[in-house]
Amino acid sequence: MEGKNLEELKGFIKEAKEKTFAAGSEPVESSRKNSKDFEYSRDDYRYRDSFFGGVRDIGEEVVWYRDEPIWGMNYRGGMMEGYEDMAKDVFEFLKEALSNLPIDNPYRGPENYEKEDLKYLNEFKGDIEDFTGYEVIKLDGDKIYERIYHGGTLE
Repeated sequence: MEGKNLEELKGFIKEAKEKTFAAGSEPVESSRKNSKDFEYSRDDYRYRDSFFGGVRDIGEEVVWYRDEPIWGMNYRGGMMEGYEDMAKDVFEFLKEALSNLPIDNPYRGPENYEKEDLKYLNEFKGDIEDFTGYEVIKLDGDKIYERIYHGGTLE
């Protein structure tokens, strides 16, 4: 992919993420046994986020263009041991952070986002075609959540 198509892809990924998990939308029919799935479509594009688990999870996101997979991302992470009872509030905060993702790097959230005593930090390398990243949420400086992710365009 190149040029305008990459910009179009970035815009679609951002839109899809903001309208699914980050928006608190209801999951769609599971694509695999016990998975939780979110899906969004517009024009020739389709996005699906499918994951397993709860306070700690693993998942993947895929974008199709005219029924051909063109982009994907895998992720793994969740609450740190001892903080599982905070998962509901932390995941609500995470959804806020993820709804502010940057258009040029629409993988997870912004580089940082803060609200009250919670701080979201996101570091990544690469671009939409090939990237890796790591995000954390801290409570008063203590890491209570972490996630690694990687992905890129498909050929």
